[in-house]
Amino acid sequence: MSRPTIRDVARRAGVSPGVVSHVINENPAHVGEATRRRVKAVIAEIGYRPSGVAKSLRRRHARTLGLGICDATSASLLPAVYPGFPGGATPGPWVS
Repeated sequence: MSRPTIRDVARRAGVSPGVVSHVINENPAHVGEATRRRVKAVIAEIGYRPSGVAKSLRRRHARTLGLGICDATSASLLPAVYPGFPGGATPGPWVS
């Protein structure tokens, strides 16, 4: 079975994908409490998880850090150049 989409949630809950989006993003102004509960129940039932790729495409911001290595033999120097490697990036203006 393929990964459930926001449209699958909307179809099962009897609402639009926009309403599902409001529920996921916890925007209380646009969705009634009964509808919110119904959408959350469907999300839990079918195991929907928002796609990080889709979100980054929509926002035009990937929050991805790229690191280029010119020479494979210099990889051993990487921890000295970038202290967060390989344990992951530290939070800052480039990583959230």
